[in-house]
Amino acid sequence: MEQPSLFDDLDPEPQEKPIPPAFRAPARPPAHNPAPTLTPRAPTRVIQRQHTPRPLTNAKADGQALGEAVAYAWHTGFGGTDIGIPLGTVAALALFPLHRSRSRDIGDWLLSLTPAELQATYREVMAWHWVRRPDLIDTALPILRWTEQELNKNQLDAMAAVTRAALKHGVLEITGHPDPYGRADTDLMSWTLTQLRSRGAQQGLGEYHTPPEVCDVIARMTYGDGQFRPGQAFNDPACGTGGLFRALVQIVREAGHDPHEHTWVMQDIDAIAAAGAAVNAIIWDLGPKVLIAVGDTLAHGDLAEQAYERRKGILAHRDEIVRQAVTLAAVRGVENLITMAAAGAESTVGA
Repeated sequence: MEQPSLFDDLDPEPQEKPIPPAFRAPARPPAHNPAPTLTPRAPTRVIQRQHTPRPLTNAKADGQALGEAVAYAWHTGFGGTDIGIPLGTVAALALFPLHRSRSRDIGDWLLSLTPAELQATYREVMAWHWVRRPDLIDTALPILRWTEQELNKNQLDAMAAVTRAALKHGVLEITGHPDPYGRADTDLMSWTLTQLRSRGAQQGLGEYHTPPEVCDVIARMTYGDGQFRPGQAFNDPACGTGGLFRALVQIVREAGHDPHEHTWVMQDIDAIAAAGAAVNAIIWDLGPKVLIAVGDTLAHGDLAEQAYERRKGILAHRDEIVRQAVTLAAVRGVENLITMAAAGAESTVGA
């Protein structure tokens, strides 16, 4: 069987319908301790300009220090064996949809919340992103499902400790750059996952994440000339959390191209790693044409078509929910008008 290589070309797919602007995900902060009044960050499209190539190094110190601090906080807090909780906590913080020019205010507000309120806040963050990218959030469920589950006291307290550790080590600053080129300088999902997993678990899974410096070298050796074809597609059959694509998308932007014009296909046998790749695809703004498949590439080969069909179904489900929500809002608006008109008529008759 012919196996796909890292940069296999695939047929580009059509753009999906935009989300109706009338729908907004709910945001309900705790009543007794309101969130700072901030404006949600609009999706950032790529600015078409030449980027100055960065050195063949990564912001390794920040990412590694954060991953180590998160793992230490989780394990010393006796959070348990579900590493999806601390990894999902970092993901929710990295995806926090408020403008990062107020990162200190956001951090102070998060630190003021109880563990239960933190869990509710992270659940709403994921709902906000699900409306916009249900395909990626669905793939990330292995590290996000806990936001809707009942956690015990140890898990809640350890999750709060992870929040404090991640904020202290600059998670909002690392992933809060207004330009996605700045946000793609570090793979926090990889650093956090490798620190949380035991050596035995890594060996059992055969999981060895490629160091960021090596990813940079591979990407620049392959596409350092910046020659990209319009609509070109790329495929990583053993993506992990997407480190090779992190390096490649930087070159795409340095060459003045828009990553949204390309197709990015990622496959991995580990659902946790694939979940991290889905979160990274949002942080790095790879665009609407991202396909992530969970499966054994060696056994099943190219899983891109399967991932594409799955994504179509998820997007159709999202569109139906949005349609129902918009219809319900319109019906309630009419009902309110009728109620107001009826009340006005009664007052006129009474007079």
